[in-house]
Amino acid sequence: MEDGGQTETAVVLQSAVTLVLGDWLANMFLPMTKTSIVRLCMSAIDETNHHGDYTLQFEAMGGSLIASGHFSKQTTCQELHAFVRKTLSQQQHGRRSEDGTDDGSSSVRYFTLCYGTYEVPQSDDIMLCNLMKPNCRTLTVVFMLTPDYDHFHCINWLSAHRDEIASIAVSPDGKMLATGSWDHRLRIWAIRKKYEKPLLLHRLEHYGRVTAVIFSPDSRTLLSGTTSGGIQLWNLGPKGGCLKTFYGHRSGVGKLSFNPGGTTFWSGSQRRQWKLYSIESGKCLQTSPEVKYEFGSSGKAVSAHPDGRVVVMGSIDGKFKVLSKELNTWVDIFERPNKSWIVDLVFSPDGKRMLSGTAGGVMELWSFEPVSCLQKFQGHYSGVFRVAFSPDQRTVLSTSEDRTIKIWDAATGTCIKTLSASGEFATAIAFSPDGRTIVAGTTSGNVGLWGSVS
Repeated sequence: MEDGGQTETAVVLQSAVTLVLGDWLANMFLPMTKTSIVRLCMSAIDETNHHGDYTLQFEAMGGSLIASGHFSKQTTCQELHAFVRKTLSQQQHGRRSEDGTDDGSSSVRYFTLCYGTYEVPQSDDIMLCNLMKPNCRTLTVVFMLTPDYDHFHCINWLSAHRDEIASIAVSPDGKMLATGSWDHRLRIWAIRKKYEKPLLLHRLEHYGRVTAVIFSPDSRTLLSGTTSGGIQLWNLGPKGGCLKTFYGHRSGVGKLSFNPGGTTFWSGSQRRQWKLYSIESGKCLQTSPEVKYEFGSSGKAVSAHPDGRVVVMGSIDGKFKVLSKELNTWVDIFERPNKSWIVDLVFSPDGKRMLSGTAGGVMELWSFEPVSCLQKFQGHYSGVFRVAFSPDQRTVLSTSEDRTIKIWDAATGTCIKTLSASGEFATAIAFSPDGRTIVAGTTSGNVGLWGSVS
């Protein structure tokens, strides 16, 4: 793999070319000290030597400004990658931080730069100004260093629930963990330093088993869905509490997905019916037709596109079906050669690919628009139960009924590392926003966290 490899790829439009590196990332996940991160950012800015019409800005994860500089209309994507690559290369030669301690950057090999959901090409001479919105003089790019997945080990283990954990999620700001269980409880945890157990913040009771959880894009609220069909919006502030309840589903909720702005969300049920709701009004804006075929007993074999425009479903007859906001009907878009039942389906963060886990023990990577199979991952001895993309989309994760969790290279299909949840069946999995921590919930109600030694 060339130098633009693994790293987080979520990017926003805002006020400049921005490499987003949070303080909490520096302290808990990145194999570098905060000092070295600031120096890396400053070095990249100093290398630009541009004093043109556009701003180059580096921010912390919370939006606090670290440093800023300038680039011209002629600055290209290739040059931006060169700036960062040169600085990383210098860091990799064992430079020590200003306080004399090793910054740990010798393990850093790859990075990714992204704009919105579009990965900034390394070898392209596209000018950065052409990536911006009309009349906009700023660009925001997220930068993330690759995790050392082949050295991941269990860094924490806690007893979280009395029954199976059906859904797990990490907040976009990386500060909270949510676990939804069959014990009718939703619990919110504060993620602390590595090797410190997460701190319980909220215990939220439900009338049914909690089968789906998702944080809002701003990490201030959370949606939870249950087997009773109810969906609740929760305040994650110090006092907590339910803000709103959404009704309409006649069966259990299997999937939830916010739109990028957090103003609406899709919800999917076990009856293969999807609804689009407004957060503000609480009203159902759209209801899909129910589908005859059986799609996974938990309603997980369906996924909403990250931009919220369509929903894709994998059917027992081997077909992918799509539902759009404009055409409120399910349309066949592709027939899979492999008829093995799809158990779980997710979109990549940029919406260009899909990942499916099958009852036959094979995980499949698909392109979207048009649909075609890009890679197959074989190595599980039983059905693949849940799947996930890393934030940089270069790594994928699977958990199986064979009681293993596997980390895979998305490009080659090679298994990088096999993890064990203390011999338990992991029924829910997720990556942290920086990709440097993997979390999983088990049938026994336990939660495991895995990360690198450094």
